[in-house]
Amino acid sequence: MSTSRDASLARMTERVALLERERRGGTSTADDPARARVAASAIAVNATSRETSECAGPRAEDGGAAYGGRVFGVAMEETRAFAVASALCVVFVGASCYFEEYMYRQLPAFDYYWTVALAELLAFTLIASASAIANGTLRAKRKAPMELYAAQALLLAAYSAVGKLCYKWINYATGTVLRSSKLVFTMGISTIWLKRKYKLHQMVAAVLLVVAVAFFGIAEHEVGGQKEPEVAATDDGDASIGLGRDAKFALGFGLSVVAIFLGSLQSNVSEHAMRNHGASVQENILYSNAIGTVFALAAVVFIEGNASLRYMRTVPGAFPLLLARSVTFYLGAYTFSIIAKHFGATAATAVSTLRKALTVIVSFIAFPADKPLAGYFAIGLVVFLLSVFVESAHHFKACFDRVARAQRGEYARDDSV
Repeated sequence: MSTSRDASLARMTERVALLERERRGGTSTADDPARARVAASAIAVNATSRETSECAGPRAEDGGAAYGGRVFGVAMEETRAFAVASALCVVFVGASCYFEEYMYRQLPAFDYYWTVALAELLAFTLIASASAIANGTLRAKRKAPMELYAAQALLLAAYSAVGKLCYKWINYATGTVLRSSKLVFTMGISTIWLKRKYKLHQMVAAVLLVVAVAFFGIAEHEVGGQKEPEVAATDDGDASIGLGRDAKFALGFGLSVVAIFLGSLQSNVSEHAMRNHGASVQENILYSNAIGTVFALAAVVFIEGNASLRYMRTVPGAFPLLLARSVTFYLGAYTFSIIAKHFGATAATAVSTLRKALTVIVSFIAFPADKPLAGYFAIGLVVFLLSVFVESAHHFKACFDRVARAQRGEYARDDSV
């Protein structure tokens, strides 16, 4: 979805999206479709800013163009710019997660997960389309075959919806931890299909994730799963066929595993398009999200029907929450672009990892009814945070080293943001 006005910024965008594969030998932002779409669309926000090639001085090896600049129009020095951009990114993306969980937990009989997926895909498609029109990406010759993008789009739409549908039966924190365990599936598929090798700390992090998921699963079963919906707004399939608590619990975890597999497969198909067909990150995300929006719209029409539109129009707070989630997610993407452009993908990955950990913690604090912070939930949370630390410690160290180098004047200023 990302785009720019010259080849220099385009190459920087691809480095941001593929850093972990090219520089670290680990997972890239492509291993997380949501994070990859944020990274790519975020840099598109900077399409009208001064070209990266104008920056004097050395460029960071992981994609950062320069230090210093402006954050929302306010000029500030390097360390403050990084701190402000990182804080805003965590706050905005975290807020979007809060609004999403609020919809699922507080709105009466919310059962429109395909609509949420459609709104997410549509937002990225609109940004991608505007960027493509601005720089002529749509007129450029497409490198990857359309059928590959169609397959990727179908996987993307299904992953987005199924990953949200599981929240009907399991809590948001458990779902977030389960989505994080997609790393394990992605590593397995990448090892077999793309012949990729992983470092020891990544394998340790994957094992810890599996352990964390096990603890969350035990805790979820002990608590008894989700509260029953007040009134079914649509034909509640699990109610009509008389599913019991254990069956719903198994269904929630089962759908999570399906979503994880779909997301992992989509990540590898995405990388296949860029790696084996030479497609750019811009082309890949533009076509996959645009076609995915069509699939999601069809699902909304045939699965949720007019009830979805009626719900958003009549239930107080439904549409404002959906809109707030989209706006805060976009603002998070913009601040992410500042970090990715000026501080490199290492710093961006560190901030993204921190946000994920805080999302789980805030979920426990803000919505404690379905997940008391005690027993197996507490143990699972500690193991999950340990996994996050093991996987991302080197990113944080590299990030701090870069800020220190910037303070010594090793990087040129760039006021284009």
